[in-house]
Amino acid sequence: MQFKLVGAKNLKAMVANFDWSGKTILIAEDDYYSSAYLRELFSRTGATIIHVDNGLRAFAECLKNPEINLVLMDVKLPIVNGLESTRLIKKYKPHIKVIAQTAFAMVGDRNRCLSAGCDEYITKPIDPADLFSKIYRLFTYQDLSAEASEQIIANKNDHPH
Repeated sequence: MQFKLVGAKNLKAMVANFDWSGKTILIAEDDYYSSAYLRELFSRTGATIIHVDNGLRAFAECLKNPEINLVLMDVKLPIVNGLESTRLIKKYKPHIKVIAQTAFAMVGDRNRCLSAGCDEYITKPIDPADLFSKIYRLFTYQDLSAEASEQIIANKNDHPH
């Protein structure tokens, strides 16, 4: 299946700059075409992609799979909505980054998503350049935080009080 990728003038060149090998991204999306579009976007990044179609499965997958680094969370999901799923994920796995995605952008949506624990927010149709920029910031911050933590631990071991 082919999709026209909207929003990036040279998507192939842009995607070539993102090597997310070793990263696992969970797509929580109940719309077939939206999930297929996202899979296509990530097809050249090296990231492992997992897909679930409701908020309860998103939460369960995050609990059982320690490899998940990021969740692309549709806000309007069946069974458990995306914001409630995010609250549950952040309660038990606060290190997992969550980007809320919604087709119905309304005033206050961004704040509601961030209040639920989402780390970022994006509206549909998804602009690939915007999405990849947000993911890059989240992954870079996460990786730098891990390195910084290791450095702090190493410094404490070298200089005990």
